[in-house]
Amino acid sequence: MWVCATSGKPISPSARKHHPREYAYYRCIGSDAYRFGGERLCWNKQVRTDLVDEAVWQEVCRLLEHPERLEQEYRRRLCQHTQAPHERSEMETQMGRVHRGIARLIDSYAEGVIDKEEFEPRVTRMRERLRTA
Repeated sequence: MWVCATSGKPISPSARKHHPREYAYYRCIGSDAYRFGGERLCWNKQVRTDLVDEAVWQEVCRLLEHPERLEQEYRRRLCQHTQAPHERSEMETQMGRVHRGIARLIDSYAEGVIDKEEFEPRVTRMRERLRTA
């Protein structure tokens, strides 16, 4: 599974088309194909920062009004952690291998070792393995 590394990006002047806008977007750096050998890793849509920030703040307020929810989640995760740490480490090891395999594929494609027709199906299979892991 690709884990998104999001960052805020202000709206560009050309996108505003002479309409002042006071917001930006959160977007995943995996959607920047130039960062990964011309291959986009993330297809999540960008979201407006003001809308996400408001939703997060509302949830924080709800948690503060009902702290027992936070305690329940903490206890659930604590139990989960003590029950099967070896299973999680095996999963993390497997996911790490697939991430490294994808990185090698991207490097091979970027260096011209493999062509696009060979690259695309292989990287698609590896991404599917991450999704089902």
